[in-house]
Order: sequence, then C-alpha cells, then structure tokens
Amino acid sequence: MASPEVLAEALSAAEGGAISTAVLYPLEVIKTVIQASKTKEQKQSRQATTTAATEDEQTSSAEGERNVAAAAAAVAASAADPLSGEPAPEEGDEGSDEDSSVLTTQDVAKEIYRRAGLGGFFGGVQYSSLQSSLEKSIYFYAYSTMKGVVKVLNGGRFGVRENLLVGYLSEVVHLPVTVPIEVVVTRIITSQGRLKSWTEAAKEVLKEGGPSGLYKGIPAYGVLCLKPAIQYTLFEQLRRGILSLLSRRRGVPVRALSAWQAFLLGALSRALATLIIFPWIRVRKMLMAQGKGVREGEEGGREGGKEATVLFTLQKTLRDEGVPGLYRGMAPELTRGVLSAALMLMIKERLYDFNKRMLLRTMRT
Repeated sequence: MASPEVLAEALSAAEGGAISTAVLYPLEVIKTVIQASKTKEQKQSRQATTTAATEDEQTSSAEGERNVAAAAAAVAASAADPLSGEPAPEEGDEGSDEDSSVLTTQDVAKEIYRRAGLGGFFGGVQYSSLQSSLEKSIYFYAYSTMKGVVKVLNGGRFGVRENLLVGYLSEVVHLPVTVPIEVVVTRIITSQGRLKSWTEAAKEVLKEGGPSGLYKGIPAYGVLCLKPAIQYTLFEQLRRGILSLLSRRRGVPVRALSAWQAFLLGALSRALATLIIFPWIRVRKMLMAQGKGVREGEEGGREGGKEATVLFTLQKTLRDEGVPGLYRGMAPELTRGVLSAALMLMIKERLYDFNKRMLLRTMRT
C-alpha cells in the first residue's frame, strides 16, 4: 500500500486541481475558442476559393462582428447542462460559419455574455474539473512514487535531471485517462452549438475516428509533457531553496511554504514553462477542435489526403500566420495557466499536512 505521504500528495493535488479549474474555467473557455479558431478559418479559406468575387467587398468590421459571434456560439450553447441536453437560447443563425482573423479575449468574452449570460462561461465545467482532478492526482501519485524509487536506486540523490525525467514520465502516466475527457470538452466548446451534451460530443468523436479519435492531438504530448516537468522541477528547486533559507534564518526546520509563497512560486514556474511550450499547446487545441480534420492533401499540397498531423499543423500555422500565429491565444492561456497553477499549488501546499493527518488517523482505526 502507498505511504500516507504519497496518498496525501495525490489527494491534495486532486483537491487543488478541481478547485482551481472551477474558479478559472471562464478563462479556459475563452482561450479554447481563440486557440481553436484557426480550424474554422481554414474552412472559410477553402470555401472562399469557390465563391463569387463580390464576397471581397464585405467590410472587415462587419466580418469581425460576425466571426466573434460564430466563435462564441459554441460556448453559449454549452451553457446548458451537458447532462440534461437542454439547449441554450438561440438567436438565429447570426455568424453561423464565419471567423475573424483575430479573435480578442475581450470580444469573445462580451459575445459569450451577450448570448448566454454568466452561464455561458461554465458549460462543461464539471467535466473539466474532473479531468484536472484526475490529472493532478495521478501525476503527483506517480511522481512521489517514482521519486522514492529513484532516490533508493541513486543513493538518495535526486537532482534537476532526475526531477525532469520523473516529471516527464509522471505526465505520460495520466494521459490515457485524461486526454479523452479533454477531447470531448474541447469539442463541446467549439461545436458552434451543435453539441448540447457530453454524450453527443463523445458519440461524434467516436463516429468520426473510432476509439483513436478520443486521443486526437496526443502526439503533441511528446513535447507537451515537458511543460509540467519544467514547471514542477522549477517549483521544487525554488521551494527547496526557500525552505532551507527560512530554516536557517529562524533556527528551526520549516517544512511548508506560506500560501502566498506557494502562489508566487507556482505562478513563476508555470509562466516560464508555458512560454517555452505554447506553440504545441495551440496545435493540440486546433487538432482536438476540428471535426474530421484538415487534410494534408487539401491545404498542404500533399497527395493522399492524410489526416493532418501535429508537425504538419505546426508548419502550416507558421507558414500562414508567421511566428505570432504560433502564440495566438497565449494571453488567456498564460493568465489562466499561471493563476491555475499558482492556486492549485497554494491549495495543495496548505492541505497536505491536513490530509496526511486524516489519512494517518484513518489507517490507525
């Protein structure tokens, strides 16, 4: 059986993950719409080649208004309870298939609120919180377990290299469980109102790609698994240094950070990791959001019409939009991600001792 320390790590992380995700879910909805928007633009680009030249006479401002409405329509529709299947109020077919070249955080947020009120920012929050809770608990359970094994095999040494390796492998462990949940939640958010429930979204994903469709975008995790590895390695190294410094200053062992110390260290470590890995984050969202997918033969000039890959999507985004395109949606991702990581680590740090005491008490009875 796992030790109380390992179980307390996993339980504290699960609680922190669920709470931080629920609190910051509106930012998750907004950044998902923005990051996935290129998929809709590609559809429009293909349609534009067969339309009359008079289409070009539309003003850019009118396009922007319609496109923000289209991007936000998916989120407004998910305001209904995903389990109940009750649709959100409809407002005609305004902007049903159009996109803007630039979707700003402010414009998307305004459109979501206009269409569905505050409820529009929380469609699918229960599933996203479940995903985060599972992800964090499995990650920290695996991390604590492997850390103990490595220290035994390595004579008690656990440096930066070991930390990065164990962090990377711990992230890989939870993917079979959490990626399908993320794929379905992303499909609900970006479906432009077609999908009103969890079961509808899951059935559509399975119909289009079979069981493998639930793991669309997973090749990007070859790189994305570095993000938590970098983030938590930075956090642990800084945490260790601060606790050591505080212990020397106070003359007594200090075993836990204060709430604000944990919050600030979590924010800093997440910000640095996100800046490094973000292009792969955006490509993953694009692949998860698309229906049957952008075909390489359709837009990439290749034969065979194979499903677009992570590398193909990354290269095409760079070619079409330049380096800034790789970082579209980074502002809400950075804001949400930094606050989420900081809040999660703060909650985890403060709940660890309490959970450990409760587990020890339970084991003794």
